Amino acid sequence: MSKWGLVEWLSSLDQIGGLRLSGVILSCIATNLSMITIATEFWVKQFVRGSFVYRGLWNKCHLGKCSRLTNAPLYILGSIIFMMISAVTAYGSAISGTLSLTPLPSLRRLKWPNVTIVSCFISGFTGGMGLFNYMRSATTEPNTFLAWSLAPGWLSVFMVSLAGACHFVAKRWEEEMLADTFPACTTLHTLEEDLARTPTSYGYLKRRKDVPEPDPVV
Repeated sequence: MSKWGLVEWLSSLDQIGGLRLSGVILSCIATNLSMITIATEFWVKQFVRGSFVYRGLWNKCHLGKCSRLTNAPLYILGSIIFMMISAVTAYGSAISGTLSLTPLPSLRRLKWPNVTIVSCFISGFTGGMGLFNYMRSATTEPNTFLAWSLAPGWLSVFMVSLAGACHFVAKRWEEEMLADTFPACTTLHTLEEDLARTPTSYGYLKRRKDVPEPDPVV
């Protein structure tokens, strides 16, 4: 797509498309922020022998030298699982949100807007759980304080939740627009079909059919 083609496509988006595009952008930002949090080692800092030891999900650093965490406690393993799920679903919401912008009927039938909404809220929930679990458990250790790597993580949770809200509102607007465009159709039934809807009426109708018609009087 050329530069002018992209500008023309952006200018052609309605309010629903603009909301979905905003959700996709927020999901992309949230994915990058989540990866920054996962990759850095400055989740907490512990004061040990006159200097701080920084620790994250994978490494610990002291005086500029980093080493792998060995025998990591269970709360770190739990936070790793939650954060990885959060990052993957945030990235998935960006992809499915982009697909929800496409006008192809075959993609519409796959319910991409629903997939995007669910992915955003799963990402926000698991990200929040991973961060809270780490913070609650790590700060119980002596001389341990929170560090800056948590800030991008919480910002990612906010961004992806906001993206889910954008996609949810866009879906509701689209449903209301379709309901106004295509009013509900009234189905007409015969008297026999209406009587057959309840067991009592159905039994009465069946008995009526079983009784032979009287011969006409000559």
